[in-house]
Amino acid sequence: MLSSTHWSHGAPSVGADSDSGVKRGEEGVVSGHTPGQLLAERYSSFMTDCATGFAGHTQRLPDQEAVVVAYDGTWKTFSQLSKVVETIAAGLLVLGLKKGERQGMWGPNSYEWVIMQYATAQAGLILVSVNPAYQANELEYVMRKVGCSALVFPSEFKTQQYYEVLKQICPEIDSSPAGGIKSKTLPDLRIAIVLDKNYPGSFLFQDVMDAGSTQFVKQVHDLQKTIPCEDLVNIQFTSGTTGYPKGPSLSHHNIVNNARLVGMRIGFTWRKGDRVAVPVPMFHCMGSV
Repeated sequence: MLSSTHWSHGAPSVGADSDSGVKRGEEGVVSGHTPGQLLAERYSSFMTDCATGFAGHTQRLPDQEAVVVAYDGTWKTFSQLSKVVETIAAGLLVLGLKKGERQGMWGPNSYEWVIMQYATAQAGLILVSVNPAYQANELEYVMRKVGCSALVFPSEFKTQQYYEVLKQICPEIDSSPAGGIKSKTLPDLRIAIVLDKNYPGSFLFQDVMDAGSTQFVKQVHDLQKTIPCEDLVNIQFTSGTTGYPKGPSLSHHNIVNNARLVGMRIGFTWRKGDRVAVPVPMFHCMGSV
């Protein structure tokens, strides 16, 4: 949602959209328009869901680089990234996840986080961003608070052993079949997906890729037609410095509109070839949006 500061009198315009009728450097809001009317008129084409917005950009610029991960050499164009995202989204449906269910993403910034953010949006799921430093009691709190059906994480990061932390609150995972977790402490959790290592009771990320057949990719496409922009797509927890962490919920439109307006403010609509470095955490709004 927009804060009032975006529309304060005398502030620079939000960007230089070539077909908006507002030139770079103009100040203030357009005379005779309320902020809501101006938003509706200028950004009606962005009243969309995250998956549709991503697909539209892929169609326009299929060969433009979409993501670069410097530490492991990953380099994907929009077309390449789109195919991976669709395959993972299809794989999540194969695992039995349904529209509206919550899937936790727990770990440091990674290429897989980018994939999962788009894939959950395509599959109609709600991605729950989980702080990679959470220990067992903190993980239990957020998982129970929003009712996560699935949790995705790497094997380790620095001193954090993710599977072992999860096992402290979900010991049943050690003797469960993959996709069939039945936890007393985490009653909603059924599925654990580990990015880079096989563990009892969990799927490997590659397993989800392999499961995403053409049949289920078509199901993903059909599902996207049923996702309105008002549907929730992401839950991000606050730091909890003044109490228990709270989980603000973001809709598809929240994220698409936020990203669009930030891009216009920075100048992406009129400068070409820019790259954005993302050193900030992806479990936080600034890193993921």
